[in-house]
Amino acid sequence: MNDLKTLFSKLLKRKESRYEPHEMPGKSLKFPPEFRSKYDIFQYLNFSIPELQPIKLSLEFGKEEKAFEQFFKYLKMRPPASFLVNWWKRDEIVQTLKTQYPETIPGLLQAADDILDHKFLLFSLHAVQAETPILWNKSYEHLSKDGKFWTPGEKYTYAALCADEEADIHFVWQLSRHQHFLDLGKAYWYTRDQVYIQEFVDEILSWIEQNPYLLSVNWVYEYEIALRGIFWLFGYAFFFSSELLDEPFFCRFYHSLLSHGHAIYDALCATSSSHLPLKSIVAQASFLYLLSTAFPEYVHSKIWGKCGWDILQWKTPLLSLETILQSSPAVLTTLIEFYCLVLSGRQNNRFHIPQTVLNGFTTMVEHWSLFLKPNGCLCGFGEDFPEHLFTGTYRQPQTFRYLFSIAALLLKYEKFFVHGQHFDETLLWYFGLDGQEEFQRLMTTGGVRQQSCLIPHSSYAMLQSEKPEGNGYCVVSTGLNVFSTSLQLKHSDLLSFELFANGQEYLIDGGAYSFQHTHEWNQYFRSIQAHNTITVDRITHINFSERRVQSTFDQWLSTSTFDFLSGHHNGFEDLDEPITHYRSIFYYKPTYWILCDLLLGGGQHFFDQYFHFPPFRLNVDFSNKCVDIRTSEHRRFTLMPFHPQEMDVSIFTGGETADSGWISQGYKDAVAASFIKYGKCTIAPASFHTLMYAYYGEEVLRVSGRYLQAYCEEKLLLCHEISALEISFEQETHYFAFLYEPSKYPVVEIEPQITFSGTLMFLRKQKEHIRELILYNATVLTINDRLLFASDTPVESITLQFEGKALHVICSDNYIFRTQAAEITEVFVNNRPIRIKHEHDSLLISTTRI
Repeated sequence: MNDLKTLFSKLLKRKESRYEPHEMPGKSLKFPPEFRSKYDIFQYLNFSIPELQPIKLSLEFGKEEKAFEQFFKYLKMRPPASFLVNWWKRDEIVQTLKTQYPETIPGLLQAADDILDHKFLLFSLHAVQAETPILWNKSYEHLSKDGKFWTPGEKYTYAALCADEEADIHFVWQLSRHQHFLDLGKAYWYTRDQVYIQEFVDEILSWIEQNPYLLSVNWVYEYEIALRGIFWLFGYAFFFSSELLDEPFFCRFYHSLLSHGHAIYDALCATSSSHLPLKSIVAQASFLYLLSTAFPEYVHSKIWGKCGWDILQWKTPLLSLETILQSSPAVLTTLIEFYCLVLSGRQNNRFHIPQTVLNGFTTMVEHWSLFLKPNGCLCGFGEDFPEHLFTGTYRQPQTFRYLFSIAALLLKYEKFFVHGQHFDETLLWYFGLDGQEEFQRLMTTGGVRQQSCLIPHSSYAMLQSEKPEGNGYCVVSTGLNVFSTSLQLKHSDLLSFELFANGQEYLIDGGAYSFQHTHEWNQYFRSIQAHNTITVDRITHINFSERRVQSTFDQWLSTSTFDFLSGHHNGFEDLDEPITHYRSIFYYKPTYWILCDLLLGGGQHFFDQYFHFPPFRLNVDFSNKCVDIRTSEHRRFTLMPFHPQEMDVSIFTGGETADSGWISQGYKDAVAASFIKYGKCTIAPASFHTLMYAYYGEEVLRVSGRYLQAYCEEKLLLCHEISALEISFEQETHYFAFLYEPSKYPVVEIEPQITFSGTLMFLRKQKEHIRELILYNATVLTINDRLLFASDTPVESITLQFEGKALHVICSDNYIFRTQAAEITEVFVNNRPIRIKHEHDSLLISTTRI
């Protein structure tokens, strides 16, 4: 009997398992370069998950094959993480595509078929043809006849790859992102054709075969590793249920995906925030979080998910909300894309999103919205390129309005619905019909227009019209981003600006060209000449690496009728005779700008002023150096320099070299576009003054301008002391004056018979009638011995508009002033009627509500 008991106990006794789960990792996570067998995967599973207990039990009884079958079946049967709309709603998605977005279907299917033929659209711009099988370590650069091949099995460094002048490594990385898996997945859901899944499988296996862990160019840059991992996860979300994703494929795919996770986690643990670009930190954190969500069974998933999510919540030194807000417009756009991916994933999987994260994300989107022009396009400052992560490679939009729509759905924030405007096809794949219905329910017809501001936490100012009849927009950069991708790539765009009006871009930045800092064309696009600014003595680049360059805004005022911005930089301080560039912009809303450039210093210099235009025709009157642009039957733009006889003018459009009329519209995508250069050789101090005016009209606007002489105590003031201008139209005459140091000149006499005390004045006359007066930091203004304005204390800003017998006063503070206007019988302060008081021959007006 005892022998029988012993026999049964031996039969029922569990075998000692080789697959004990690893302890939670510390900073170094060890992972084998490859599995010796498919059963090795069990060493890296978290068997504390209840659903894995049957697998653990099989292993304890030594039934490895059964355990693997159970695990594989478990992965096939369990609901996958929802990064897209839930897979069981794909019929609903397809039907909606057919009924509401039929125009997108031919392009979607053509894109997927091109991928089957290994025709790829890199950077969503450059069509390239790859071999079969694809060589994942070869540069399929459109500008190169024979792409360079980097031998796998070797260690490479980021610095050496980026300094390579023979070929551009970014074309290798762009293809190896596998963003086109989104195109394949959409085509599969639409057609149910297994050929798209087979392509996914073949590409994954060939990539793994050609890229041994950490021993190829595709394992060098953590940003690209993270992006590739993210798009592999999205491909898996499209195809996971297919039988083509069999056990052999899954073993290799699962192992390589986890290898991506280890590479990213190890890199994050080994670095500090000062050594990584912001977009790389956010990309890596996003991938770790999404990977842990997609495959929670892995023993390290929990710590990876916490690591990634903590970084994205700004709970670690690697990332803070403040540093995000200090990034360039292009980088900020990319960061918002990553946050949208992660937050939509949390929302789709019904995970809680803390209010602090929602508030911070709202701040990010609101901040970013200031860099978008009224047409939804992003301003082009900086050396980086914004990423479109939600779309595939073939249907990337020209604007970023879809991000507002995504943010609106995530935050339920009506302001973003107004900016987003519509629910396009891209959003359908992520939010489905439920998201579309919610968007339509929350969409409003109104909205608050952006207001001019010095953009917080950044080096930019935004000047924008609040008037419904115009959509003028101007963004100005100091050129000193706190977080620059690389000093070798940094652009010399100090005090450059872009201009948009009446639905049209008129002055634009040359844009970023590539990440090859030694490339001839990239050198040009980084130069001063490629931006809307001024260069001295034909200097092409500001030296940022050897000295501290200062560039700042020193005066700012914004009202409902005008904005005023002034700044300066010392980028030319290392000249033998240094020059400081002062730039001031007076914006008379909605579509009228006066640009004042002062070059302060000594000695004789060459000064060149640059204006860059989109690809359209310029009409130049070489007698007065004036530029006229007609973009539609009634839409026009005039750029007029003052005192044209003292300067030369040159126009460049699409020449053989980079500096002969080109702008960048994407990575290594230059298109011919005109720029105009005004130049003169003179002794400093010197100045340039320019009128920029967008208007509607069938005929060219007749306008002329001249400098006005100004005196203080009978002393003639020079260009570095005052900018005094007269602008003459057919029906109106405008007078503008700006004193650089008003405290030195208590009262200034300006022709014709204008007496002024203050910092800035703008006067608009219609024949002999005063129509409008704008003052900044002023106490007195008279014209032809008529007192238009007098205050005992300086008035920061005030606008007086004369309309028949009514006087409209626009201001934000309480003032008391006098004006001689016998014809006035009604006075309105900010549209509120007030009682008129008379004092001798003047009206005494108080703007206070009491």
